[in-house]
Amino acid sequence: MTYNNQSHITTEEDVKAFACHIINDLGIMFHPYDDLSEYVNFEASAHCFNETEAKMYNRLMEECFDVFREEDKICVITFPVLQKAIKKGFELKCGTSNKVKIEYE
Repeated sequence: MTYNNQSHITTEEDVKAFACHIINDLGIMFHPYDDLSEYVNFEASAHCFNETEAKMYNRLMEECFDVFREEDKICVITFPVLQKAIKKGFELKCGTSNKVKIEYE
């Protein structure tokens, strides 16, 4: 899935797909409460997102929170994806597609 300024997250399945996208396609291990504009690729000495991308991804993350009335539910949904990535040998390579593909079960 590709996300753009017209993309929206409205369902629990959208939240799961978004978490997998960040890990699989962007190669970023993230925390739902973080500001994605602050994520840095230390090898490249550069931010993972430009200003426009960070704004879009932060908006989409806010929409993830809007799907659930209970704030902590976002963690219940996203953390299993993150844990699975760690167990499968996730390599933090912001800006490149991750070799380990994670699917939400």
